[in-house]
This record gives sequence, C-alpha cells and structure tokens, in this order.
Amino acid sequence: MYRRTPLFIGLSAIAAMVLSACAAPAQPPAAQPPAPTQPAPAAGEAKDVKILVSMKGPGGGNPFWAAVEKGALEKGKELGVEVIVLAPPAESDVQAQIAQVEDQIAKGVSAIAIAPTDPAALRPVLEKAQAQGVKVLFIDTKGDLPGATFIGTNNELGAKLGADYLCQNLPKGSKVAILQGIITQSTGKARAEGARAGLTACGMNIVAELSAEWDRAKATSVMEDILTRNPDIQGLFASNDNMALGAVEALKNAGINDKVVVVGFDANPDAAAAILAGEMEATVAQNPYNMGAFGVENALKLVRGESIPEVIDTGTELVTKDNAASYAPAGAAPAVDLSKVRILVSMKGPGGGNPFWAAVEKGALEKGKELGVEVIVLAPPAESDVQAQIAQVEDQIAKGVSAIAIAPTDPAALRPVLEKAQAQGVKVLFIDTKGDLPGATFIGTNNELGAKLGADYLCQNLPKGSKVAILQGIITQSTGKARAEGARAGLTACGMNIVAELSAEWDRAKATSVMEDILTRNPDIQGLFASNDNMALGAVEALKNAGINDKVVVVGFDANPDAAAAILAGEMEATVAQNPYNMGAFGVENALKLVRGESIPEVIDTGTELVTKENATRYK
Repeated sequence: MYRRTPLFIGLSAIAAMVLSACAAPAQPPAAQPPAPTQPAPAAGEAKDVKILVSMKGPGGGNPFWAAVEKGALEKGKELGVEVIVLAPPAESDVQAQIAQVEDQIAKGVSAIAIAPTDPAALRPVLEKAQAQGVKVLFIDTKGDLPGATFIGTNNELGAKLGADYLCQNLPKGSKVAILQGIITQSTGKARAEGARAGLTACGMNIVAELSAEWDRAKATSVMEDILTRNPDIQGLFASNDNMALGAVEALKNAGINDKVVVVGFDANPDAAAAILAGEMEATVAQNPYNMGAFGVENALKLVRGESIPEVIDTGTELVTKDNAASYAPAGAAPAVDLSKVRILVSMKGPGGGNPFWAAVEKGALEKGKELGVEVIVLAPPAESDVQAQIAQVEDQIAKGVSAIAIAPTDPAALRPVLEKAQAQGVKVLFIDTKGDLPGATFIGTNNELGAKLGADYLCQNLPKGSKVAILQGIITQSTGKARAEGARAGLTACGMNIVAELSAEWDRAKATSVMEDILTRNPDIQGLFASNDNMALGAVEALKNAGINDKVVVVGFDANPDAAAAILAGEMEATVAQNPYNMGAFGVENALKLVRGESIPEVIDTGTELVTKENATRYK
C-alpha cells in the first residue's frame, strides 16, 4: 500500500520600511483613504466574488484581529461580496496559514487580502494564486511579493512615537527595556527598530531587548526576568498591548507598577482601560478596522480591473489618559480580580473515558493554573446525555461562574440555558463543537477540512471506484455533521464508491456492531473512514473478527493513543490529529479575555495533521 508523508494543516522577514498594525478604538481616528482611481469596467457581478481575508493570528485571541475581521465582514456586506476570514492558531504557525490559503485557492477564491505570518514562506503559495488569476494584496504586515499593495500602519514611525513619550517623561539616562514581538516578522522588526531608534536618540539606557512573541503570559514571565536583573528599571516599551499588560502584571506583583512608565502599541480596549486606571501610561493607536475594510474594498477593485495605490497608510495616534476614554469599553474599570474569576469548562464527553477529553481537561486546568483563575471541568456521563449537561451548566450559573467554555452535546437544546447565562453577564464561548449562539466564538478544529484530509488518504491508497464506508458520529452535532460532509466530499471527488454512511454515535461498541452490519451487505469493502478513533477501533474489532482486517484501509479521526498504537501495530492505517489540549487551554484563556472586556476572534482554528505509521509514535 502506498504511504504518503504527513501533511500539516494548521519569517523570514524582508528588511525594508515596514508598515503595519494591532486593537479597535471605539471611535477610531481618521484614516487616510485610498487615492482615487479611474473607474474600470465591472468584472462580473459582486455576488460572484469571494475574498479571503487571511489574518496572521493570534489564535489565542486579540482585539486587534477582531477589529480587522469586523471591518472586513462589514465592508463585504456593504459591497455585496462574500468574505471569508481565516487565521492560523498562532502567529508562529506558518504552515497552518499556508494550508488555509491553499484550500481557499482550490475553492475558487477571487482575491486574497493577507497579513502573512512569514512573508518569504507565503510567497510561493501567493505566486501560485496570482498565476491562477487570484488578486493579492497585503494588510497589517508587508509581504514578499513585488508590486502588491500594502494596507497598514507605519510601524517604525508608530513605535518611535511611543518611544518619544518615554523620552519626554523620564530623565536622560533612565533604564528602559523593549519587549519585542516575533522579530522575524516585519511588524515585530519595524516596531523594535523604531523604539530602539527613538530611545537611543534621546539618551535612554536600554538594558534589555527581549521577545515575548506578542503573548501576554510570556510577557509576564519575560518582565519578571528583566526585573531580576534590573530591579531599578524606569521605563518599558512593549511592541503590542498584550505584552504591555503582561508586563504590568509582573510590575504589580513586584509592587513597583507605580514606579515604571509603561507604553504599549495597538490601543486595544483593555490597554485603554489600564491607562484610565493608572496601570500603564500610554499606547499607540492604529486602525485595524480600516485594514480589514480597506483590504476588502481594494481587493474588489483589483478583481474589477481597477488600479489601486501601492501603499495605503492607516495612520497612528498616541493614546494617553487624556484621550484613552475614546478607545476603552464603556464603563472601563481597573483589571478584574483574578481570584474571583471562575470559568466552567463543560465538555460533552467524560475525560475519564476518552483520551481526547482528557487532553481538553488537562489543557484547561493547566492554563487556569498559569493564569491564576479557578477552572471547573465537568462533563455528562455520555455524549448523548443532553439533560445532564444542561443541569450541570444550570448549577454553575447559580453558583456564580464568570464564564463558560462549552462543547455542547446538543447545540439547539443548550441554547436556552446559555442565553440565560449571557443575560446574567456570564461570558460564553464554544470549544470543539460549534454552538447555536450568534456571535459566540468557536475554538476548535476545521472538522470538514480534517475529514477531507482523512478521505484523501483513502483516495491515494485505493483504486478509483473502491467500495468504502463512512462511520458517522452524532450527525445532529456540528462536529459530526462537518466530519461526515468532509469525508463524503473527499471520497466522492476522487471517485470512491460509498456503499454505506451510518452513525455509531462516537461509540466503540456501537461501531463494532454497525461495522458487522456493513460487512454483511458489503463483504468486499476496501476502505473505511470513521469520524472518531473510538469508532475506528470498534470497526477494527469487527474486521478482525471477520478475518479481513488486512484487506480494509481504516482511517480515523482524533489521533488518540489507542489509535496511534493500532496504526503502529498495522491494525489501522491513519487518523487525523487535532489539538484537544489547546482547545481546553485556548478556551480558558479566551474566556478570561471576555471577562476582562477584551474582544476575541469569532473563530480560532486549532489545526489538523495526518497521522500514519511514520509519525504515530508521537501520539501513542
């Protein structure tokens, strides 16, 4: 049987003047509009145009990217074009962004407005897009594609604006530090260079320049290290507000927050609130909403054959206590007391009965410990026990939980109790399975794309026309529906003969029974896709009992340890890996952001990977 190498789904940056950005102000400063262009003949109807807005993250959530997404979607609605907004799980996950872009090219997208995680690494796939007639422009971060328009902030100039504030508020020679983003990204490089230039020019003593990779928790840790070596530090420039706020936590823990001038970048609502509360002094505002809106608007112009400027600068503004109210959420107050935050992680399956849910639980509890918040993990006795999950959620609402990260057993049935939670001020988001609550964030796998990855493996390892079957999960759940649809689409596209599509409700024992029924009707079956590994392993039992396990290619989904062991033993051929640990961790992290009044993306994709004998040992 043919084996293929694992496929991952999920900066080498160019040194040039870089323009970019990162949170949406309540009343954004005026941005420079694109220069007027001569009208051109329309290239088809707007309703036929599909524009991909590919953000670089972060997968853990950031008000900046939420504003970019909002601007893009609202401009698309205004113009009557379809806009697809995607982002990798993290800004460092280059391969995930490449995979997302390739998938959208294959689906016939008309144009791409992209903030590249790694300009050089993204160049080949974007050149491929252009070769197929897809229009490409860059937002937030300048790309490595000659002649392509860039829409965003002059990051170097913006960072110098923040550095100048430190220069004006500290004596010459003061000890200061710079918290950098991902320095191989053009945005991170430009902001670090702008801050360094400004602080050096006015005679500041830069005692540390370290990266916290745009991350709040990492910034707390890095700032603690800086304080160990420089307890008398007087000023800090952080290349985004997430890191500035993380540094503030470290300064508060050390009892010297009032002795250090902290300046961030992005003017996200939480930073504006911190400025009003006296916890940090300033930040630099951009206009991420317009980056998304201008990106869609100008992508449509390119599709229509119009010319657009090569650079569209969205501008910057210094935000201090004098104007922070226009960037802060209504009624902004000091940061919440973490000791009073309680987050419910409601899983739809018990952690003790499934390695997937055990990993979700572990990620949630460890992230809660890291962030200093209480996390309660609960699950019904079985994934079909909807009423038990409703009762658990009701009980936690009554006990005063602050937020709920939930994998719903039945999205429609859970909606009333979750609406009740929201009415009482409880924040709600979904993990693993999309819920039935408009506007609520979903954190999990692109199940349709992951199932198609598994189906593609069958297509590459079986002759066209082979008899195959699909074991579905609970088809009324969005996860079950998406995996069934992805598998069906992939198998149909390559000419497989799907002889059965039956549900085993995610259950191993039921899968054995259902597979026995399939074999009775189709003893010459050659392939099987199971929507989770429990069902794949149950099917393997039926195939072994029938003495034909070596004649049927079995592919599962989840990459649980038992499935990995079965792959290494030659009992099944492949599975599709997700990242359940990150679902739990990201769920808690983003629930806390919501409690703090921050915005988070509507979809956070945790990525997929094909697991075969070549890489199964990592999952055993």
